[in-house]
Amino acid sequence: MAYTPLTWVDGVTPVNAVNQNHIEQGIATLDTLFPGKVDKPAGILDGEFPLWDSGSTAWKRSTAAGEIVKVGDGGIQFGADATLYRYTANVLRTDGALHVVGTLVRPDAGSGVGFHYNPATAGGAAFYSSIGAEANARFRFDTNGYLSWGAGGASATDTVLYRAAANTLRTDNTFQAAAIFVDAGGTGANLFFGTAGDTNLYRAAANVLKTDDDLQVAGEVYSRVNQTGQILLGNGVIYFGTALDTNLYRSAADTLKTDDALQTAAAMTVGTTLYVTNDAVLDNGNSGKRLYFGSGLDTGLYRSAAGMVKTDGSYRAAGDIVLRDGDAQQVVLGFAGPANEAGIKLGSAGDANLYRSAADVLKTDDSFYAVGQVYANYGVANQIALTTAGQLVFGSALDTNLYRSAANTLKTDDSLEVAGTLKVGGVLVTPSSVTIGTTLPGSPVDGQEAILVDSLTAPTYAWRFRYSTGVSDANKWLFVGGAPLSGRVVTNESFNTNAYVSLTTPLSLTLPRAGNYLITHGATVQGNTSGQDVMVSVKKGAAATVDADGWSFNPPAANGRGGSTYTALFSGAAASDTVIQQFKAPGASACSAWQRWVTIVPIRVA
Repeated sequence: MAYTPLTWVDGVTPVNAVNQNHIEQGIATLDTLFPGKVDKPAGILDGEFPLWDSGSTAWKRSTAAGEIVKVGDGGIQFGADATLYRYTANVLRTDGALHVVGTLVRPDAGSGVGFHYNPATAGGAAFYSSIGAEANARFRFDTNGYLSWGAGGASATDTVLYRAAANTLRTDNTFQAAAIFVDAGGTGANLFFGTAGDTNLYRAAANVLKTDDDLQVAGEVYSRVNQTGQILLGNGVIYFGTALDTNLYRSAADTLKTDDALQTAAAMTVGTTLYVTNDAVLDNGNSGKRLYFGSGLDTGLYRSAAGMVKTDGSYRAAGDIVLRDGDAQQVVLGFAGPANEAGIKLGSAGDANLYRSAADVLKTDDSFYAVGQVYANYGVANQIALTTAGQLVFGSALDTNLYRSAANTLKTDDSLEVAGTLKVGGVLVTPSSVTIGTTLPGSPVDGQEAILVDSLTAPTYAWRFRYSTGVSDANKWLFVGGAPLSGRVVTNESFNTNAYVSLTTPLSLTLPRAGNYLITHGATVQGNTSGQDVMVSVKKGAAATVDADGWSFNPPAANGRGGSTYTALFSGAAASDTVIQQFKAPGASACSAWQRWVTIVPIRVA
């Protein structure tokens, strides 16, 4: 029957045979459920945890790593080499490493030591952090108090923070911080530099940063940035103003220079003798009130009369020079052209100009009036003069002219030669002479004519052309007339191929120039088979021969004879293309041809 637990009550439950038998019944039930497991199995030592081997249905000793092998002597042994035991009062210790997967917590009221690393000698890490199987730490806290950081993995730690001396924390690397306060409780929150701490930087007053030492800056230094009084120190120049458009710099040894105006509220001394006051430029006691320049004082500027300043030397200005400022006759010497070319602008609005537009070229963007004569290329052979008589006169002797002789009439009292085209009343006047040669002129003009031959001594063709600039493509030489390029073979020659072939004596002509041509060809042929077409055509350049460029003969009877002609268009021919007459026999039957001929005339050529 099932075992029913019995609740014992001190001083109430009697110790008698009934209750003792109840205990025996429980032990017997346990032994029935777990045979041989109630007593300590054979071979198990005191303090050891036996394990039941269901495979062999017997008890065994626990020796595997991670299994509790033995409990006793104030500790627990795991596997063959890991222990956990009471070291001293309130101290639990292991002689190996302790890995905690979760959180290790020391509940405390706020006193005591949370973690104590206490090796017998210095060395090792009190704290070491890495990820997975990384070979190096990401964070390490060693026994000397060094804090080290690194990327982990194959990289060693590369950033440190440690105690360098009493009250001194140091890093051998770069340190970045949102705010730094050094010597905050001492002499004014100084930031010191150098091993001797002999260079400083500190806040001297509200919005004021100061150093008691020299300050060297590799870049630029700004004062009152983006304000009216802005100053920039950079590249050996001091710039002033928000636009940085005013400067002061060293231009040579012992020389300060500005590219702008310089105004002084008080007197300005120049050297040891010259000085400028508010109302005069003095020359050290002389009576001219002159301002002298140069080491030899050889250049002067002075008032020569009322309202007039004069120099006895040359005058050069980096900017414009304005004469009669503000009135209708104002003249400005300076930038005058549309691209700031040097010249003269005239008038108060500066709307009329005269300037140098290129080397040896003077130009105005406005009208130009001359009361006298105007010369171009003055004094040389190709001189041109616009005279007061209204003539355009040419040559150094001014012996050739062109002028208006009447309304709408230009006239010359001399000869007129025209290299290009000439139209009279809108009609093109062509040159009276026509050239002849084995090539066409290289620089033709509109309307020019030329004759093209293959030989000057024994030409086989002669083509006359007229050049037209109105043609949109390159073939601007228009064929006007002439003898064709031709070829002829009278010999009777046979063929029997059902594809276009040249005969034993090919009839071939070569085109002298690129362009468009008309090809006319004919022959007498004999066909062996009645009712089947004998084909005659021409091969144009590299293209295959086609029926559309020829004609056919259909013999009415076997060995019938006949002939015909055909004119084909060859557009876009290249120079040196060949034209070859070819034949095709129907069904590869035996055929023949004789009295073959081809003529070619151009339409337009390049």
